[in-house]
Amino acid sequence: GLVVIAIGFLKTARAKASGEFVRPAAVTLFGIFAMTDAAANFLGWSLDLWAHDTRLVQWGLTGWGRLADAAYYLDYNSLWAGGSAAAGEKSWEVFCILGVFPARMVAAYGFIKLKRWGYRWMIITSWAYVMLWLGYIVNMVVNFPARFGSSVFGVTGWWVFDIWYMTPFLTLPWLYALDRRRWSRL
Repeated sequence: GLVVIAIGFLKTARAKASGEFVRPAAVTLFGIFAMTDAAANFLGWSLDLWAHDTRLVQWGLTGWGRLADAAYYLDYNSLWAGGSAAAGEKSWEVFCILGVFPARMVAAYGFIKLKRWGYRWMIITSWAYVMLWLGYIVNMVVNFPARFGSSVFGVTGWWVFDIWYMTPFLTLPWLYALDRRRWSRL
């Protein structure tokens, strides 16, 4: 992935040097990051929600659970819905898979294309990510001893892996500082 991004930045630099209009590098960087983050989370939680019985998913998610979040390790696939047995986890997965993550990917695409609706939806989905982060933290604190006391890296492991959920706290001030007139109305 980094090679493709590097090639894209090289082509952008060449276009800028030849005098063509190019979007700001920060717009590209934030847009690509938002799209990649939403796609990765969409994939991970979709696997837990819909493919939790496959051996590969059981191996991967229980390994992740043993290392950082024991909700994916202890009693995995013990509920009727399968997957993580943590209280409230499935509701967050459904909310994010069917709502937040697809909207974020589409918003990032429109944002990269410098569409006004993409800019607006980046702000909306960033606020949705803030609400998601706050609610998910509360959800995790409810069964804190079981989730983090039973994993190898505990809270530290979760922060290292899930620090990306905090990106809206960095993205929102930047988005509000942008001049929205640079984005086309179409």
